[in-house]
Amino acid sequence: MEMLKQHIEAIIFTSEQPTTIKDIQECLMTTYGWQILKEEIEKEMEAIVEKYKADMFSFELAAIAGGWHFMTKKDYYPTV
Repeated sequence: MEMLKQHIEAIIFTSEQPTTIKDIQECLMTTYGWQILKEEIEKEMEAIVEKYKADMFSFELAAIAGGWHFMTKKDYYPTV
């Protein structure tokens, strides 16, 4: 489970719709055979949310529609 956080970010980033923890678990199981507990993913999700709160990012990870999705931060709405 090397670099779990980065794998989770990649899954969410490439998804066109909100990604659930179950989606993440299924993807990692299918691809690598990793059985990741919900609590492990939730811990990594908290760290990812905190990471993208930094001002250097124009987007954030938001909980929406029962899953997670990268969204543009409010300050950048006029730009996009």
